[in-house]
Amino acid sequence: MKHFLHFLTEDDHHLLMPSIKQLQVAEGTTILREGEERHAIFLILQGDARVERTHGDFNIEISHLEEGEIFGEMSFIEGFVASADVVAASTMKLAVLESAVVERLAVNDPSFSGRFYQSLTEILSARLRETTTRGISEYTWGGGIRRVPEKEDADQPESAWTGGSPLRDKAFSA
Repeated sequence: MKHFLHFLTEDDHHLLMPSIKQLQVAEGTTILREGEERHAIFLILQGDARVERTHGDFNIEISHLEEGEIFGEMSFIEGFVASADVVAASTMKLAVLESAVVERLAVNDPSFSGRFYQSLTEILSARLRETTTRGISEYTWGGGIRRVPEKEDADQPESAWTGGSPLRDKAFSA
């Protein structure tokens, strides 16, 4: 836990560690279910997991988590239900930190809360940066070639979006 909560002091870690539960999970187990109210952060100590959303009769993997990564942080911070299923892709060992533990420690030391949430903010910022970079890459390179309408498509309006970046394509066509 020490490596992912960078802004906590040694004293913070000593107070926090006894309250962290360890959990063994078998492959295929749903650890966190979409719609479940579980206000905890899960740190993957060993193994990996799939993050899935249910759409109709299908489960779609939206992310893959590996050792050292966390999940459950969105419902932990927002107090909402889980937005996706997290399923063990292998046998896993997890560290589980319940929000009640953080709240109790913050009451005893209000500055703990700032250090704890600054640590989470750093993790979420890095994750958002990675997601944004991946999304821009897929958006820009995945469909970035503007299709030239053939004769049978001649009645298609020239302004119809055909993939790629509308801002980039407009800049290059000017």
